[in-house]
Amino acid sequence: EFYNLLRFRMGGRRNFITKMDQDSLSSSLKTCYKYLNQTSRSFAAVIQALDGEIRHAVCVFYLVLRALDTVEDDMSISVEKKVPMLRNFHTFLYEPEWRFTESTQKDRQVLEDFPTISLEFRNLAEKYQTVIADICQKMGCGMAEFVDKHVTSKQDWDKYCHYVAGLVGIGLSRL
Repeated sequence: EFYNLLRFRMGGRRNFITKMDQDSLSSSLKTCYKYLNQTSRSFAAVIQALDGEIRHAVCVFYLVLRALDTVEDDMSISVEKKVPMLRNFHTFLYEPEWRFTESTQKDRQVLEDFPTISLEFRNLAEKYQTVIADICQKMGCGMAEFVDKHVTSKQDWDKYCHYVAGLVGIGLSRL
């Protein structure tokens, strides 16, 4: 395992990434992979090394949660606007034209072009849509709970970390 990890890290990842036939992808899915590569260095290579339809599901899952996290991190969005946006973010997956163009974050393109991401979400098999929407809903509500809350205990930190990191692992396992 160590040998393969080292080989992957030292440039062998090209062998994994090239097995994805870019020519067979729709333009919207190509755009999703472009955003994946722009917003994540470490996860992009691993996701693109996956096989079959799970690769696309995990790519979309990552981008949906990246968009949600971008809303949470954007301090230019008022609390009054941010909390309902986080709580309702999972519903935007089913709104073909929903986008948010007021973000000041570096990854704002995933919000500005959310129609492309949500299109690919809706193109996924229902079993993947169900998991992604469920995790997005739970994470968004959890993030909203902590938007204006001062974390003062280990229990609060554990709860927050569950929402923003633990749910990712749960979602990946379910996918």
